[in-house]
Amino acid sequence: MSGKNDLDKLRNTLSFHVPEKGSWKAVTPADYPKFMAAAKEQAAKGAREGGQPIGAVVVHLPTGQILGRGHNQRLQRGSRVLHAETDALENATMTGEAGGPPVPDNLMAECGMFTTMSPCPMCAGACAQFGLKLVVMAENETCSHGEFVLAHFGIEAVNLKDGEMLNTVNAWIKGPGASTWDNPELAVPLRRWIADEPGNPKGWVPS
Repeated sequence: MSGKNDLDKLRNTLSFHVPEKGSWKAVTPADYPKFMAAAKEQAAKGAREGGQPIGAVVVHLPTGQILGRGHNQRLQRGSRVLHAETDALENATMTGEAGGPPVPDNLMAECGMFTTMSPCPMCAGACAQFGLKLVVMAENETCSHGEFVLAHFGIEAVNLKDGEMLNTVNAWIKGPGASTWDNPELAVPLRRWIADEPGNPKGWVPS
């Protein structure tokens, strides 16, 4: 989607909050830190709630609009599936605000995911499910379990190697998260799946 007519069609028929002519700007790598800052705000929200400091935003790449925001809620809500990325996908609307019309799947394919941690296999699979072409992560030293899924589906993965976010996560792991992060009931099945299942290309293991 690159032409004015396409943008007008979105604005008129789908209530998409597209900036007026001349003010919208396609996302470039120079913009990645700005969107990562929005994901960090979500990570801080999760930490304030007593959860894991992991956040994400869904961004419409042709216009630079943030359509969905989310944070990990595994601990707060006892949810197995509300990771930051899946929460952001669930919350994505055409206006970028709660209660707006959901983003149609064909437009979701024009979006990118900005997440403070490299996505797990479930979240990487969710990005693939909706056709996202780009995943930008703050860091992947604490988790890289899903990156072979991104590679398998041809999703561009960009690691910003954000030391500040890495320090934040490591501080949580050594502090409030000490009793949950390395819980064998969570970690062992995932690591076994990554190492042993036939879907793992060429014996890829987390770095």
